[in-house]
Amino acid sequence: MSQYYTDVIEQISSILFDAIIEREESLQELICDFDSTAAKIIQSCGLCLMSKLLNNLSHQVTQEAKTKELVIHRVKKIKYAVIFGELEVPSPYLWNKKAKSGFCPVPKSLGIEHGGRSKAVKKALTDFGIEESFGQASKRFVEHYGWEVERASVRREVEAIASTALDYVEKRLESASDEPIQQKEETVSRLLVELDGSHVRTGVVQPKPEQKDSKRRNKTRLRIAKKHNKIADTRKDFLHKLSSKIVRENQAIVLEDLNVSGMVKNRKLARAISLQGWREFRVLCEAKSDKFGRTFKVISRWEPTSQTCFDCGYRWGKLDLKVRTVTCLQCSATHDRDENAAKNIEKVGIGNCHDSKRTHRGRKTVLAADLNEASRITAPLGR
Repeated sequence: MSQYYTDVIEQISSILFDAIIEREESLQELICDFDSTAAKIIQSCGLCLMSKLLNNLSHQVTQEAKTKELVIHRVKKIKYAVIFGELEVPSPYLWNKKAKSGFCPVPKSLGIEHGGRSKAVKKALTDFGIEESFGQASKRFVEHYGWEVERASVRREVEAIASTALDYVEKRLESASDEPIQQKEETVSRLLVELDGSHVRTGVVQPKPEQKDSKRRNKTRLRIAKKHNKIADTRKDFLHKLSSKIVRENQAIVLEDLNVSGMVKNRKLARAISLQGWREFRVLCEAKSDKFGRTFKVISRWEPTSQTCFDCGYRWGKLDLKVRTVTCLQCSATHDRDENAAKNIEKVGIGNCHDSKRTHRGRKTVLAADLNEASRITAPLGR
């Protein structure tokens, strides 16, 4: 560090000292714990300093790249992580109207990309990630530097360094000369690899060597497998009996198509939905209806069956799953949510619409009468 920066640090320290002495009245009581506060102050100062420096450099490279033909089309903020935390850097987009092309001077000149990290951050993540697990490494990073980094970010950095190390080792083994090899990434200033039995961490889970199962473990595995088979057979038997009863007692079966793949994305309902076997029940009903000559129909998933009153056709809109009973605002009828939906499914399945109890008609006018039926049409009285 040069003498100039040393003088600047002394000036900043004196300014902070004067401010703390004037601000804190009971500093003698807080001096044992004041180092954590001082660390936060230094971190905030460093983050503010880096933000101003990057904003100044962004403005500088933009003015250097801007000419008469290039104009600033838009300015977006890109996120960049330094050792003090994450900050936003303005990145203008320059546009040439004649050539109809543009570019961003900040990533091109400064090498700062959206979501990028400084060399110090990458080195810290790599050092922590190599020594212990990725989750523990992220916790250690938070303890040391005061801002959070995800576990996946630590893993990506470690895997990038590991791939560079593996390439370096392979090239050194293939080459006979002792000349240093240029590395692909500029983030690694110097890479030392020990070839005497060391392991390079790549983040890939290696399978454990096969071990012979003990007798107790094998017995437990078979007992659990039998219970799972019994549960699956019980569920399948229930679906067969229910579908047979429905097909035997009804001439027409109407089901509603559901977006099951979207419903199982709800982590609170996924397990319960997956255990019901809705798809298998639909297949059984369809097959048995075809076998015994019953009418089977599936209505669209977009029909508002749970949003419409069965009695008057009034549509009240979407309801939360916790709402199980609905009172119609128009006819004041109280409906159970599931029973009302089932009645609407039946109505749509036989061709009725929601807003009335009449069936849909293909034409607005009735067909004309045949000549043979003309004699049976009587004229109104008075004609």
